[in-house]
Amino acid sequence: MRPGQVLGLVGTNGIRKSTTLKVLAGKLKPNLGRFNAIIKPQYVDYIPKVVQGNVGQVLDQKDERVVKAELCVDLELNQVIDRNVGDLSGGELQRFAIAVVAIQNAEIYMFDEPSSYLDVKQRLKGKGIYVISHPLLTEKTN
Repeated sequence: MRPGQVLGLVGTNGIRKSTTLKVLAGKLKPNLGRFNAIIKPQYVDYIPKVVQGNVGQVLDQKDERVVKAELCVDLELNQVIDRNVGDLSGGELQRFAIAVVAIQNAEIYMFDEPSSYLDVKQRLKGKGIYVISHPLLTEKTN
């Protein structure tokens, strides 16, 4: 993967896109061969259970790239900056989770189903990115 490149893995349900990402992240061992990775995993479901404090405090603690202000604007987090992480809605929590990952230094960022609110290539200039998603268009339109 080249710096700044975005790699997408798109396919239907059940073809092991997320499993592939877990192998790339080093969370699962591949059936054949070897793969080494250093990761900082984030799972949206668990964030309110393991993260204490408000959105701004957490982002301040994680801001390795000094991009908090920019990410908060881009991900529309300024209106929830003083809110407790456990009080965020699903969409707010998703955007917060993306910010927590993007604010940290890494050579490659991996997102499984990041959905909307994300301009990966612009925000993570010079970094490698893997994105897992379902097909963008599943039916032929007339």
